[in-house]
Amino acid sequence: MDDVELTQRDYDAADEVLRLIKDRIELDGSQREILAKKHSKMGEVRFRLVHGLSEPRNKAEELVIEFLDGKTTKEEFRKRMREHTHRPVDLEMIESVYSHIYEQLQNYADALGLIAELLQVNLSFSTRQGLARQVSANFARLKEKCNLSSYE
Repeated sequence: MDDVELTQRDYDAADEVLRLIKDRIELDGSQREILAKKHSKMGEVRFRLVHGLSEPRNKAEELVIEFLDGKTTKEEFRKRMREHTHRPVDLEMIESVYSHIYEQLQNYADALGLIAELLQVNLSFSTRQGLARQVSANFARLKEKCNLSSYE
């Protein structure tokens, strides 16, 4: 996870979590970088869910939160998730797929915005390198599996 190029969105998400937990734990400064890396690796939707920044949007996310909160065992979580994923196609499944597609489109749009910045003539070499790394990070996220597979 150390070789991940972090974006401003990663740091903004980390800052949001830190604002939530600042009264509960002592902060030493390293948490921001760790959380930004987690955001980069997990993606926006999953990061927000796991860190309490958003409510579960569907049954699969509810099951994940129950497991992470220690309300179910690993075996029970797997059993319930298997039952949930092997049900007939319904509106919730379709919404989950479209949510993933939207997240991928956001990554693509961010990459295109960074490319537009790269095309500016007056950027320094180091700024161009940083932007190019961010573009690569966004395109790497596009190659990741649909996050449904990590829940369902």
